[in-house]
Amino acid sequence: MMLARSKVAPTTDAKVYDSKGKFIGKVYDVFGPISNPYVLIRVENEELNVKKISKKTVYFYDEKLGRNKSWRRRKRR
Repeated sequence: MMLARSKVAPTTDAKVYDSKGKFIGKVYDVFGPISNPYVLIRVENEELNVKKISKKTVYFYDEKLGRNKSWRRRKRR
């Protein structure tokens, strides 16, 4: 398990990715204040170094809402 701070409250079972787009796990629970909630993440891959990931930004994708906090910026045309 890993604890993270978020600007927006994701739904449970939202997928969580690192800054390179690698799958980390899923959101297990959301609690705390609405403005800056805490997110409890269930890490799926046992080989991941949680200490390194906990110091970096992680992103979530909510399939139910179709909302994606993208880690890649799109180029302007």
